Amino acid sequence: MTEYLVENKEWIFSGAGIAIVSAGVYLLRKIGRQTPSMKQESGDGSLNIQVGGSINDSEIKK
Repeated sequence: MTEYLVENKEWIFSGAGIAIVSAGVYLLRKIGRQTPSMKQESGDGSLNIQVGGSINDSEIKK
């Protein structure tokens, strides 16, 4: 690994190398923090409350 870095240091630290390494790091971080999505559908005149955890009826102002 060290030999590869030494032999290719000009390419790695050039603009293209930095861009490729940065894109790889970005993609790895993005994949690691994906959160589940929530979808809510409702009808007319309904009260819609969507939370990411638990909620008690007493916390809802009517």
